Amino acid sequence: MKNTSKSSRNDRNRQASVGVQKHITSAIVLGGVSYAPATMVSVLTDPVAKASATATALGAYHEAVVEEQASVKAADVLYEELRKEALNLFKGQPTVLADFGITVPAPKVRTAEQKAAAAAKAKATRAAKKAALAAVAAPVAALTTTKS
Repeated sequence: MKNTSKSSRNDRNRQASVGVQKHITSAIVLGGVSYAPATMVSVLTDPVAKASATATALGAYHEAVVEEQASVKAADVLYEELRKEALNLFKGQPTVLADFGITVPAPKVRTAEQKAAAAAKAKATRAAKKAALAAVAAPVAALTTTKS
């Protein structure tokens, strides 16, 4: 058998079932099996009905996925707001926060080396910013003194 699209196969089967209903009045043997006309119509139309049911179920599935995504988004927004409020209301009460399923964030402990590195970086940033401002201010000062 050749590869046939679902819609072509369904159209073919519908048309064949119409032909069977019009022209086949008694059982015939096909491929070594005896088929009554009603059986042939049933076998030919069953895939059409199943394909229709599949398409309906697929549409319902896609609708359900969209609804689920909207629901998850709304719940995420609500949870984040509730989490913030619970942390504010019950700041020093880890057991109450645990009832909400919230763990208290542990404070970050920085080592002396990390603090020293951060201070050196901040100092370097301030020095670079000061040098950049001085470099920009020098041409401006030169322009204002030559105009006078």
